[in-house]
Amino acid sequence: MELRHLRYFRAVATLLNFSRAAEQLHVGQPTLSRQVKALEDEIGVQLLARNRAHVKLTDAGRLFLAQVEKLLVQIDLAVETARETPTGLEGTLVICTEWMLQIDLFPRVIAEFRQKFPRVEIELREEPIHKHMKLVRSGKAHLGFVPKTAIKPTDKLEYLTLATAETLVAISARHPLAKRSKIHVAELKDEIWLSDADQARDPAYHTFLTHICRRAGFVPQYGPTARTVEGFLGMVGAGLGVAILPSIVLRRAIPAGVRTISSDCDSVEAGAIWDPANDSVLLRNFVAILRGHASATSA
Repeated sequence: MELRHLRYFRAVATLLNFSRAAEQLHVGQPTLSRQVKALEDEIGVQLLARNRAHVKLTDAGRLFLAQVEKLLVQIDLAVETARETPTGLEGTLVICTEWMLQIDLFPRVIAEFRQKFPRVEIELREEPIHKHMKLVRSGKAHLGFVPKTAIKPTDKLEYLTLATAETLVAISARHPLAKRSKIHVAELKDEIWLSDADQARDPAYHTFLTHICRRAGFVPQYGPTARTVEGFLGMVGAGLGVAILPSIVLRRAIPAGVRTISSDCDSVEAGAIWDPANDSVLLRNFVAILRGHASATSA
């Protein structure tokens, strides 16, 4: 069964006239008659009842026409989508995200991209930071977000800085150091440190915290774990431990029982990564908008 057989049948079934259907399809009437008869023979069911004066659909023909209409609409849509995907007007853009890296300008970039390319689907995938590079390199994701320190020259990935965040200490409002304007990490060597509950899946935060503490001259004593910013702050407020977090994850209201205080740690720089070898038009369009917003923010 060929696609043209279905289109031939649809034309005849819609017009109920072989002559007009042949004219519409730009084929000879004898050819059209043979093709429709061949379709009926292949299916094994009479679809059209015809004589010299009239053509009408059989019950089987009516049911078959309804399904053929749906099928041809889907095929036409598939063809249109395939033709428009290389132009960047259709398709799916896959972006990796992570709760530890909340980039302020990202929602604005998404909004502008949706406005300019409304038929492109954006798939946001929550993934551990260490997986962003792997997924981008493999082509399973177009874009990811990582701290700049995670990028090595051998990764051969494009990187665009989007945020520079202060590293803050989160402690209970009842803590003896809570009224300080700045805390040296070394002063917290005897504290219990909160860590990421998903460190086995994503060791990025655990590695970050361990590095900071070791630079301050001690090995952190790990205590309770949390999976979200809210979880960290809730435990801090309850006095279960202290935490160090980049300011970009603390955009929301800080609970009353928590203080976030400047530290002597270096700032954290974060940005977007993508594979320069990926020739996706979807990616190029998104990166162009991303660069525009990044330039406006840094100006």
